[in-house]
Amino acid sequence: MGGAWSRDHGNYELEAIADHEPHSINSMAVSSDQSVLVTGSEDCTARVWFIDSKAGEDVECTGILKGHTNYITTITTVGTNVITGSADNTIRKWDMATCQCLFVYEGHKSRVTRVLCTDELIISSSYDKTAKLWSLETSDLDDPEDACLRTFEGHTGGVYPICFIPGNDDEPAKDKEGEEDDEDGDAKDKEEEDEDLEDGIHPKDVLITGATDCTARSWSLAKNKTIRIFKGHKGPVSCMAIDTPGKLLYTSGPDKAVREWNIERGNCTKLLSGMSDAVISMQLVNKLMYVASADTNAYCFITEFGDCSRIYKGHRDTVISVRFHEGILFTGCADMVVRAFDARSGRLKREYKGHKAAVNVIQVVKNKLYSASSDGVLRVWDAKVDLGDDEELHSAAPLTGFGALGALLKSRAGAQKRSQVSAQPTSQGIQDIQDSSDDESVGFGGLLDDDDESQEEGTVAKEEEIPAQEHSAQEASKEDPSEESPSPEESPAQDPPSPEGPPAEDPSEEPPAQDSSSEDPQEPPKESPPQEEPPVEQPTEGNGNDSSQEENATKEGEEE
Repeated sequence: MGGAWSRDHGNYELEAIADHEPHSINSMAVSSDQSVLVTGSEDCTARVWFIDSKAGEDVECTGILKGHTNYITTITTVGTNVITGSADNTIRKWDMATCQCLFVYEGHKSRVTRVLCTDELIISSSYDKTAKLWSLETSDLDDPEDACLRTFEGHTGGVYPICFIPGNDDEPAKDKEGEEDDEDGDAKDKEEEDEDLEDGIHPKDVLITGATDCTARSWSLAKNKTIRIFKGHKGPVSCMAIDTPGKLLYTSGPDKAVREWNIERGNCTKLLSGMSDAVISMQLVNKLMYVASADTNAYCFITEFGDCSRIYKGHRDTVISVRFHEGILFTGCADMVVRAFDARSGRLKREYKGHKAAVNVIQVVKNKLYSASSDGVLRVWDAKVDLGDDEELHSAAPLTGFGALGALLKSRAGAQKRSQVSAQPTSQGIQDIQDSSDDESVGFGGLLDDDDESQEEGTVAKEEEIPAQEHSAQEASKEDPSEESPSPEESPAQDPPSPEGPPAEDPSEEPPAQDSSSEDPQEPPKESPPQEEPPVEQPTEGNGNDSSQEENATKEGEEE
């Protein structure tokens, strides 16, 4: 097995494996020890690859996982097990070494969209508008249906991305108002904890789900209840990520923006914007958010400030996947090319060409880049990219993007790698998510009453900073008397207030040009003191020439 064949594509390609050909490869996962790669395809199979080989050795296919009756939608690994989800509405657990199916989880009524695992649990989402919690250990079950521990119902559209936040014993339990529980409450929580630990569930475990109903929800795994509903998106929530402390949630989708949320309070704290088309996928590394968009660009945001610090250009179609590795941002694109960018400078360093269809998913393991495509081919590339002269560029080149804080953002960006437990979108679900915004009915029954108000506060607060900055600029300009006041004969006739700025009688008080959004177009001009130049009245709208208007203004000034 292996079916390896090689071509020379700029001396970067190490291997090309066509075992899934001609069926699209939709998903890919790497084991925790980075020795095994698993690919899932529309041929209804998954394949296990041994990739921890010595230099020069080919990637070896160690087995084929057969049993699903429809295409594979999602894959993950836990320990020595492979977990696959399929459009046949089932989840299967496989032995990674023998490739035998150990258990079939049945219960979803539509295709499974995501799966993720802890040491004892499996969490899945489905287009049937639910998420489910399953027991990973199934050897002692009397009834296969007992494998399902919880069903999370509440969304009114298909559920796609899911994130898991493990409970923390160091934090005190809090009630709905955010106050610490009393001793009796702690004792009650302890009893619930002892009961739930039999299933491997911590009382403070939190599940977050995103759906095509334009919302995300946080759930208590122990109580099987909704904690918060995150409202604000104008389209399906197709991508999610959480920070390492589990305090901040990032959501995105076809509405062209990434939203940051306070998980505990449920309010939107930042809006990361700038994309001109749908967000397809994203990866959070430290305080840097890398975004793949359908507008043919990839983006880097510094989450602490919400500003875009870098745009990665050069793609000719939708950017489907992004992966950061050792200072390099790799992108997989629908134009059949994988690209490597210097993550800090944004410079394109390398193009990996060879695929005959869209690149759906990429993984980087050690010094090798693995790309899977709709052409059914798994390609292995050299991921060692020399930054070369860009080291000097890092300290000299200004950041490009949408924010004016570029240099400040660059200097304050962190360098510690973050980890997260989340299920990211696969290629098969991208079109379904975008289409579902037209097909799904959106319902908000039972939503928290204060969600809308709390979300808008985070956005309005940021917008109110702009007039304050412009007011400071106006005050500074009033203190600068460097310009001489022209005579009335030299002053052109003034028009009614326009977007270029309000009329000014005294040029010494004229503020610098700025956005009209901070000015009131109905505010009349201030009268000038008698000892200074005569005031000029506003001309009425008409077709008179400029010279007659100027003469009339001069005569009126003399009469006064």
